[in-house]
Amino acid sequence: MLRLGFNKKWVQWIKHCISSVSFSILLNGEPSNVFTPTRGIRQGDPLSPYLFIIMSNILSTLMNKAVQDGSIKGIRLKPTCPILSHLLFADDAIFFIDGTIKEAQNVSNVLNQYCYVSGQAINLNKSGLFFGRDCPHTLKQNLAAELRVPIS
Repeated sequence: MLRLGFNKKWVQWIKHCISSVSFSILLNGEPSNVFTPTRGIRQGDPLSPYLFIIMSNILSTLMNKAVQDGSIKGIRLKPTCPILSHLLFADDAIFFIDGTIKEAQNVSNVLNQYCYVSGQAINLNKSGLFFGRDCPHTLKQNLAAELRVPIS
């Protein structure tokens, strides 16, 4: 957030809001010991949507840069349409690639960069690949193996 131009004091406030959270749960009707989460913010936190928008903007910027430098081609729905490389909605993301191993590796590199700078992690168990009907079965298997996600 500092690199995005946010004031240092503001960033400290946000860090404090996120890191000062603690929980206790009822187990068989008895409260457990207090524990603190190791990552993320609590569900329903009013800061969550704003922080998500800030972080998703970083992912979008990384993807747009990859399209500009040619490492990700994305798709065009029509010749006059802009290149579509990704869509973000809530906490979901869809990436559009031309179906080569190299481009899959490039998307993986962008995602690894994003995870590094954001501290977020991709849940590969909740991820999947969708293909056009003309995509060869072997290519589907190779891309799924490269990205370590199942074919949906």
